[in-house]
Amino acid sequence: RGAVPITEEESVGIVGAGPAGLTAAYDCIKQGYPVTVYESLPVVGGLLASAIPPYRLPEDALNQDIEDLLSLGIEVKTNVRVGEDVPLEELQDRHDALLLAVGLSRSRGLPLENSDHPNAWLALPFLRAVRLGPQPDVPDRVTVVGGGNVAVDAARSAIRLGASSVKMVCLENEEEMPAWDWECREALEEGIDILHRLGPEKILVEDGDITGLRTKEVERVFDEDGNFAPTYHEDRISTVDCDMVVLAIGQHADLDLVEGTDVRQQKKGRLAFDRSTMSTSEEG
Repeated sequence: RGAVPITEEESVGIVGAGPAGLTAAYDCIKQGYPVTVYESLPVVGGLLASAIPPYRLPEDALNQDIEDLLSLGIEVKTNVRVGEDVPLEELQDRHDALLLAVGLSRSRGLPLENSDHPNAWLALPFLRAVRLGPQPDVPDRVTVVGGGNVAVDAARSAIRLGASSVKMVCLENEEEMPAWDWECREALEEGIDILHRLGPEKILVEDGDITGLRTKEVERVFDEDGNFAPTYHEDRISTVDCDMVVLAIGQHADLDLVEGTDVRQQKKGRLAFDRSTMSTSEEG
């Protein structure tokens, strides 16, 4: 592909070079608008390039897709953290329209005792280190907390980095697990143990090293209305022996870039927006 002709005077700025940002960039430049994408990471592709393990998404295939897109004339500025390296207001002055396509780039944590230990990781930083380096020094026994696809990615990555025993601890039973069936099946085939109906209570540390994860048995995960509201058997406590813990319990958006601006946020870490136009509280 070659560059497409730019026919419009108004320019578009996009924050985030993940699938959403690149798709929007493609749509805009095909209509003749000049587009600049700002990305905080050193690579283009968002979580596809920084967190999805290469065994699931071959680097060559991803790079070919990105190359095809950028060859249309889309400008990308990497290592630019909007809100720190450049204020959002400056981009508003620079462009006629801005799209915030920041995705869910932050891992959720848990207020577990010893969760600040160097061998206690959040899933996305762990997967980014696996993908972009420096590679994590994975010990013999790893426990991953979570039952979704990201948890499976972390567990299967730990196996590939040399761990001899990898266990997944999840609240759900087999039917309730959000991870895809084929992901779980392949994880089991690779020797990963999936421990169901357990919730994390405390990361155990002795002499400065992680020795295990204390868990309690889950009574139920969802309430009568199907809402996520886990309850536990507080007296049914067990320990999963391990040297490293990875928390993979979900992601949320990094909205630091709108702090101190006129772009309003809703309560649950989301931007306030008009459902009919998808625009935020700030014009443009």
